[in-house]
Amino acid sequence: MTYDEIYRGPPGQFIPAIEKEFPDVEAFLTEHPITILQKGNVAKVPLLIGYNNGEGLLYLNRYLESLAVYSKEPSYFVGRYVANQVSPEKLEEFGKRIVRFYAGNKTLTKEDVNALTKIIGDTTYNYNIHRFINSYANFSHPIYMYKFHLDTELNVAKVMFGVGHLKGASHGDELWYLFKNFQNDYLYEKYLRLRAIIYRVSKLWTDFAKTGEPISRNSDEEYWKPFTIKDKEYYNIDDTFSMGYYADKERVEFWDEIYEEAGLPHIKSINVESDDTNLV
Repeated sequence: MTYDEIYRGPPGQFIPAIEKEFPDVEAFLTEHPITILQKGNVAKVPLLIGYNNGEGLLYLNRYLESLAVYSKEPSYFVGRYVANQVSPEKLEEFGKRIVRFYAGNKTLTKEDVNALTKIIGDTTYNYNIHRFINSYANFSHPIYMYKFHLDTELNVAKVMFGVGHLKGASHGDELWYLFKNFQNDYLYEKYLRLRAIIYRVSKLWTDFAKTGEPISRNSDEEYWKPFTIKDKEYYNIDDTFSMGYYADKERVEFWDEIYEEAGLPHIKSINVESDDTNLV
């Protein structure tokens, strides 16, 4: 494997690819997913979607182990999708801008776990979730966006990834609030305070599955407003269970500039093209 294959992006190498079309052969994926989405060739259904505040914890130890490489060549923080669109000089510039934006004018060290977690999370999950939601909102609604912050004994995933001592909800941590299994059954029995949290979180998902709304308009709880391109509403799943607007705005706009400069579909272009008719 090349350095680029080892260090650029998450470790998965065997991923879906755009297929060539052959006579009498039914292909599954013949265009890039973002192209398909922009054309509106998607299932138009209510959608519940979001991310966790510590998504990057999933790969943090992998990046820490290779921090000398990323410190010497920060352009490896730029994902392959963007890297393949720009010159080596532009790629190098992007890398320096990323470090400056997240950590200031300094070299990243193993003490900068918060900055690294944000870089990893934004490049791997968060920005493209925002980009998808803004694109999907042009064709289908309602969309219920959330950001998951809860950090309790139920955050089993980050313990599995070896970062249980750090704050935040890792990629996958929300699953233990939704599904009972051998890894959280004893926690449910041991900590009575967790039962109310589990009930409230799981009710959001099950009510959405049953009614198409995670919180009924007739509920005593604060109503979870659907996402619109104009206000970018989202729901904080934390101690407050409350509405917010434009999650991680500064970080999302930073990456939107990167995608724009790379000549790739980005949120700003989606918002300009939309007349924002996605009403509740």
